[in-house]
Amino acid sequence: MALIQRETAKIILVHGNAILLCHAAGEPIWHLPGGGIEAGESPESALRRELREEVGLSLAWASPVTTLDASWQPFGQLQDTVHEHMHLFCGQLT
Repeated sequence: MALIQRETAKIILVHGNAILLCHAAGEPIWHLPGGGIEAGESPESALRRELREEVGLSLAWASPVTTLDASWQPFGQLQDTVHEHMHLFCGQLT
C-alpha cells in the first residue's frame, strides 16, 4: 500500500447557478479545476498554469479561501492512498 503526498491548488468558479467541474476521461470522477503545485511554484501560479493546461482558461483574479487536508483512494487503485494538501481559491475567468 503506497501513501502518495500531493500539494494542490484548486478553484471554485461559479457562473450564474453553475459551478465549473472537470471530468477525468475514462473515470466516473468529477473534480474542481486545478492541479499539482510544482517545486518553487506558488499556489496561485500553479492554479493559473493548471487552468491553462487542463481547460484552456485564464483567470481575471483569484483569491485564497482556505486550505484543506484530505485522504482518498484513487479510482481503480484501492491499495494506494493519496493525502492531498489543497489550497482552495475562488475567482473569476477573463
